Amino acid sequence: CASEETCKAFCDKTENIEKCVAFAEEHGFMAREEVEQAKKFVQVIKTAGGGPGGCKTKDACEDYCNNVTHIDECVKFAEDNGFLGAKELEEAKKIQTIIKSGKKLPGNCTNKSACELYCKTAAHMEECLAFAKESGFMSKEEIEQAEKVLPFIKSGQTPGGCNSKENCEAYCEADAHFDECIAFAEKAGFISQEEL
Repeated sequence: CASEETCKAFCDKTENIEKCVAFAEEHGFMAREEVEQAKKFVQVIKTAGGGPGGCKTKDACEDYCNNVTHIDECVKFAEDNGFLGAKELEEAKKIQTIIKSGKKLPGNCTNKSACELYCKTAAHMEECLAFAKESGFMSKEEIEQAEKVLPFIKSGQTPGGCNSKENCEAYCEADAHFDECIAFAEKAGFISQEEL
């Protein structure tokens, strides 16, 4: 193959996956852990004749499993074959339990990306925080911090107008924003007078 598109098309074919993984490993395009995971995936797909929903490639399986209506099948497949880390598996099982109980995800989102996008909007943050609290997705400390910062996010009083922990941390890593971020941390009650 001569371009990213043609290589992807070639490597998406089940019969070529092993060649592509070997090539990626030989040329250092994949980390050792990714190579091992890919080899395992190929073996499982070959043995079982496909993954959840009959998927034959990693992308196809991720697309299929990205929809919460397939969660039972996908969690079982991932758990049986060791395709999720302990934390990811725990989160997936929490979602599985929520779905089975008949509860809805915030904004009736149907996949992780949609839920994250929905919950990044200030207007939905209270709903999402209540969901995280009820379902055990956040530790007590994380919830307390989120509850402290939520009023500031809603009123646009965060450093640089950041609206998530990740955005705020990224903004505050820059030396130019140090004073602004320290002032905010004091106002929000994140640091004591002694730490200040």
